[in-house]
Amino acid sequence: MRTTPQRNLIIIILLAALCGLSAFPKAGTAAPLMEPVNPGITNLEAWWSLDEASGTRNDSHGSNHLTDNNTVGNTTGKQGNAAQFVSANSEYLSISDNASLSMGDIAFTITGWFYRSTASDQYLLAKGNTASIYTYEYIIRIYPDNTSQFFVSNGSNQRQWVTVSSVTSGAWYFFAVQHDPTGNVINYRINNAAPASASYTYGGFDGSSPLYIGNALNHNLYHNGYVDEVGIWKTLLSTDEIDWLYNSGNGRTYCDLEGACSTPTPTASNTSTPTITFTPSNTPTATFTPSNTPTFTNTVPGVTDTFTPTITFTPSDTPTITFTPSITSTPTITFTPSITPTPGEFATAFWDGEITYGDAANVTVLSLLCLIMVVGLMAWFVTTYLQRKRKS
Repeated sequence: MRTTPQRNLIIIILLAALCGLSAFPKAGTAAPLMEPVNPGITNLEAWWSLDEASGTRNDSHGSNHLTDNNTVGNTTGKQGNAAQFVSANSEYLSISDNASLSMGDIAFTITGWFYRSTASDQYLLAKGNTASIYTYEYIIRIYPDNTSQFFVSNGSNQRQWVTVSSVTSGAWYFFAVQHDPTGNVINYRINNAAPASASYTYGGFDGSSPLYIGNALNHNLYHNGYVDEVGIWKTLLSTDEIDWLYNSGNGRTYCDLEGACSTPTPTASNTSTPTITFTPSNTPTATFTPSNTPTFTNTVPGVTDTFTPTITFTPSDTPTITFTPSITSTPTITFTPSITPTPGEFATAFWDGEITYGDAANVTVLSLLCLIMVVGLMAWFVTTYLQRKRKS
């Protein structure tokens, strides 16, 4: 028969088990997974993969194709290939002004990758006339002291810039610049660092100057290095969306964007057996002409000769019949999707549901209460056991 201390010990163990079960998250709940968010192609204006070996660099999303000036080269990029610029050759890419690339006082985000081969003063990307410091829409410039600045102006008498540091030569960097007209700030983020910000309340500028990659209009500070996977959105991408584009330093392609390349292309494969019917194209009509005309001579006067001539007929034509086939068939169409999902975009292990931060707090408090109760019972059990030992 079990003694009182043994029963108490069993009770404590059962209480500890019940507390553990009650504190553990229920099936169907889990702590929130902080997954990066695919920004998709909503509000995307242009995406340049820059994979071409030379010549025009195509806009993967629309029609903003870039003109090659002075033979921009090609090299291995963050994803696929990248455009390679040699400053000594005055190389750059450009496109004339159009509504999709002009901003004005609106929210926008520009992202991409760059690699600087030398520590010189150079323009990475610019839209505007840099002959005047107030007539450009947006500029990214890199300086010899390994800093970089993002500029905006209002087109008349105000401009602002924000500076990032530690942009050294010989390395790839992810950049994301933003103009927020509601928050009245501009942001410049490098890699996965927190963005540098500056207050700006004077609005944006919608100019008519071309967009340059690798230089700026009316300037000769050419980029010396590489550029890859540049995208322009007319919206403020969230931190999670920018994290997704950065992809732990691996970058993304246009087809990684949700909805960019996922429409299946139908391929017809005709495997049916056609049914053929024939319809004559004419109805023959024959006419007949006698082949001889009977003649006779009456040699006995007063006697009427009668006879039945033999007449043969030869048709005047031979009918020609042609047939036109009527073919009917039903093709079998198969679809091959043009995109392969990128691994790692979604969680591979999760609870079937969600847990709120309030639920998490309740679980924590309950766990602490259970721990206090179990420790108290254990102390009580030990005290009782020792007292019984002394008495015995």
